[in-house]
Amino acid sequence: MKIGFIITKTPQEEGFNNFIKLLKLYMDHENIYVYLIGNGVYGATSGHVHSDLIHHIGKKYEINVSKNDLNARGIKKNILIQGVNIFDDYGNIVEDLMEKMDHVISF
Repeated sequence: MKIGFIITKTPQEEGFNNFIKLLKLYMDHENIYVYLIGNGVYGATSGHVHSDLIHHIGKKYEINVSKNDLNARGIKKNILIQGVNIFDDYGNIVEDLMEKMDHVISF
């Protein structure tokens, strides 16, 4: 089963922590795709409480980050966790979610 997670919360918010809890339940059993958009792009930076876990899942699963949202927040590529994919267009997310995912969960 393919599960897409759309994350719009910062790592300091409860929604991001709920995502981490749910991710831990699914990450060894399902195909996981993570989309960090809006303030969720902070989850792709190194140095926060969940950085190591995000880096770990990035080795096995897709982590996609919005270029526009990175730019809007002044986040440069050099502080991103290795292995994240940067996408240019929200249309790519919609296409992935509609055509590839069995379930989509948003936080």
